[in-house]
Amino acid sequence: ITPTPAGEGKTTVSIGLGDALRRIGKKTCIALREPSLGPVFGLKGGATGGGLSRVHPAEDINLHFTGDMHAITATNNTLSALIDNHIQQGNTLNIDQRRITWKRVLDINDRALRNIVIGLGGPIQGVPRQDGFDITVASEIMAILCLSTSLTDLKNRIGNIVIGYTFDRVPVTLKIVIDPGNGVGGQAALAVLEGLGMQVTGICMQPDGHFPNHHPDPTVAEGVAMLREAVLREGADLGIGYDGDADRLGVIDSRGEVIYGDMITTVLARAILSEHPGAKIIGEVKSSKVLFDEVALAGGVPIMGRVGHSLMKARLMEEQAALAGEMSGHIFFNDRWFGFDDAVYASARLVEILSNAESPQAIFDSLPRMVNTPEIRLDCPDEIKFRVVEDFTAYARERYERCVDIDGVRFEDGSAWGLVRPSNTQPVIVLRFEAADAHGLECIEKDTRARLDEIVSIHADGT
Repeated sequence: ITPTPAGEGKTTVSIGLGDALRRIGKKTCIALREPSLGPVFGLKGGATGGGLSRVHPAEDINLHFTGDMHAITATNNTLSALIDNHIQQGNTLNIDQRRITWKRVLDINDRALRNIVIGLGGPIQGVPRQDGFDITVASEIMAILCLSTSLTDLKNRIGNIVIGYTFDRVPVTLKIVIDPGNGVGGQAALAVLEGLGMQVTGICMQPDGHFPNHHPDPTVAEGVAMLREAVLREGADLGIGYDGDADRLGVIDSRGEVIYGDMITTVLARAILSEHPGAKIIGEVKSSKVLFDEVALAGGVPIMGRVGHSLMKARLMEEQAALAGEMSGHIFFNDRWFGFDDAVYASARLVEILSNAESPQAIFDSLPRMVNTPEIRLDCPDEIKFRVVEDFTAYARERYERCVDIDGVRFEDGSAWGLVRPSNTQPVIVLRFEAADAHGLECIEKDTRARLDEIVSIHADGT
């Protein structure tokens, strides 16, 4: 607000309006931020008015009114001290001192400190490098404090700060938690992700075939429960879980939500298609409709494949596709890689995408939302399960708009779809359903279960 001739600016107008509202019987509350000391040295204006209209006591308000500016300054400069101490202690993040973008701050506009050289070298005096001071109110910490909507949001935004770049010019940014479940992939994942400049915290890292913390399956809730807790506790951008031999992965986003294999594949596919328009991307019959729709929308060729690690890998080679992914967390790259599933490599490719995004969480938030079920397993004897699925397939062809019968039958009705397939290894029939809303999901699942019950009961009677 430009001050009026009488001298009213932002603060005095705000307080004047508050007084006026109270005068007419309204309850009012005014929130004033602590003024910056820099431009005025606490003497002229500040947040108390610098003209004929002033707020008193001016000195108390202008000088450390709430302590916010001191806290912001201390927070900012603590991070600066951590950066320099990290470099002094060995620089395991491989930070390039010439490309550190994070500056110290001061709540005074001191021209002589805008560009300086810090550190005297030697064993204890710090690594010499160029640095400088910004004014506190212009700092990123100040902006984050103003924009944050909660303590969790504040932690996430601070965790997303880019403080500089590695010698490979990779941003030093993402905060990641990994959980190999006491399997064999933890140390390799830690080395790779830290080598990419990420801040990595590991849990369940010690290889132990007894798996003392949880079974290493990152596709089930029990397998990622500890990882989810750690991501929320640490305010991390991302959690990555691995299975025992680290060829499968699961992902937890910054809000603690599970990102399943088909959605991980969707994120990776978008990035690949931005570089290779028209590339083929393979998803299995259990994958969300979102994967196939998003691949087509991004200019790719979506292909639906059968369930199974070896079948998916063979299809990748047969089609010369760029990428294939399974709900189980097997991700196969034929782009900048050799066509086999390596969860540590898949982690690096995912981190590459997220670290170059303005907001890592926004990448996941941009995925269309559907309502779906997890994999449902219905007990069904091996002697009849294949005949049950065959009979249901015949029913689905008459009942639904589109059917794909490459592996059981996947049937679609508008935006809703269902899957009925016999397990290759167990006496069960596998179901999965998805729809645009809960009502659509309930309808297609109810219809499927009712028809399956009829068919199973017929075959169980030996007819």
